[in-house]
Amino acid sequence: MSGISSRAAGSLENRKKFVGQELDSELDLNLYSFRYRNHDPQIGRFIQIDPLAAQYAYNSTYAYAENKPINGIDLEGLEWLPINKDGQGVKPEDKENINGYRWVGYDVNAETGEKTAKAGTVAQAYTFGIEGRTTLGVDKNGNASEKWESFSSLSTGDAATDKKIASLHPDIQNKVKAFILKADNRFGVKARVTDGYRTVEQQDALYAQGRTAPGNKVTNARGGYSNHNFGLAIDVVPMENGKANYNSTQYPLLGRIGESVGLEWGGRWKTIVDMPHFQDLKRMSLKELRALPKDEKGLPVLPNQ
Repeated sequence: MSGISSRAAGSLENRKKFVGQELDSELDLNLYSFRYRNHDPQIGRFIQIDPLAAQYAYNSTYAYAENKPINGIDLEGLEWLPINKDGQGVKPEDKENINGYRWVGYDVNAETGEKTAKAGTVAQAYTFGIEGRTTLGVDKNGNASEKWESFSSLSTGDAATDKKIASLHPDIQNKVKAFILKADNRFGVKARVTDGYRTVEQQDALYAQGRTAPGNKVTNARGGYSNHNFGLAIDVVPMENGKANYNSTQYPLLGRIGESVGLEWGGRWKTIVDMPHFQDLKRMSLKELRALPKDEKGLPVLPNQ
């Protein structure tokens, strides 16, 4: 066995160590390879500058995961180009005009083979379809990766919101979840669903407030005359610094995000402007919805079911 290393002799040494990256012990360098730069565990820093340094000027260009290695990951790649509805590239910060993303790869130095980010590209992104969300990223070999997940399997990250969405008519649950996730994932706006489906009895109780029951008036709709009574409407509030802000300046942006996934926004109404309100009545009037048969939960049996 003289002259044969233990690794060559068939050792099953695990080289995947710090955050699952491979320890390259060749030439006694003992560095972790992150594909485009190497991490030195002795000093706890990368030995090359982060290619995203210009976007994170507040942070050390040699740090890992913004110095949060316990609950953070260090994204690399920068391969996805945001595109508009015409397939033209747009700036990553032009979020409202982003219609999707196109894989464009890297710029490669002809002499050194070093890969660097193409201008205007992003490392990770999300697209939102009718039934699910696709996460765009990069695999361990530096190639494009796409992971699709159904909305039914995804949480919004807020238990109260998830519960309200689950109470809605099945025909709009995906659309509402797309709205909440898109607001969060793409725009960084966290919105909580405060109202979803209400029974006729719950609506009558709200109508009684300020009339025959203590409290202020909160609605002019009797039971059976609110869009919420059909599970086709929601109310939302932006969560800012962990608190609900009903006076938030984010409502116009939320309105446009909701409209982008096919929801009607109460902020566009002419008579009674209702900024927190979103709905999809399936092109039916209140009178038509009231006339439909109801299922065991009290939700309307829509014609296309």
